[in-house]
Amino acid sequence: MRAWNSTEHSAHPELPSDAAVDIAAAHLFGLFRNLRLPNSARDIALSVEMRSEDLHYNDGEVSRRQSDVSARADDEMRELNRIDDPLAPGQTLTVGSIATDFGTVDFEIAAPLITFARNLRRARNSDLAAEALQQADAQLDDWHRLQSADRRDHSDVILPFGVRMRLPANFDQG
Repeated sequence: MRAWNSTEHSAHPELPSDAAVDIAAAHLFGLFRNLRLPNSARDIALSVEMRSEDLHYNDGEVSRRQSDVSARADDEMRELNRIDDPLAPGQTLTVGSIATDFGTVDFEIAAPLITFARNLRRARNSDLAAEALQQADAQLDDWHRLQSADRRDHSDVILPFGVRMRLPANFDQG
């Protein structure tokens, strides 16, 4: 997901910012869907649709639909627990778990990723969405660096886009 901000220089032209936003949104959609947060996934998808079709937020029906979906996504996130991030004072982690055939997978979503998702869905145009992406990017770099230094064991998986997972002991045996 973080390929849009690679610090390695390439001979290829830079990825257009609206393409980077669409890629990040697709990854967020898949992440939220796989973490069993369907309303959050739907909210991201609707925001992309609205920007791509140049739908106007002033349109009553569109605004109502976006508002309803966003409210359900906010409720969904509120149902998850929040804890203080021990590695980033003043920030919180949104935590939850998923039951799998191999045991429970615990996850933590970093505050910068939650903020990015919220800002992305509120972005009324590609420029605002790209600005939200750029802001989140630097914060996620810092978060990933801190989390990677604190990795405990092989069951502790730190994803560079703001998610830390703890896999059950027998997860890799399936």
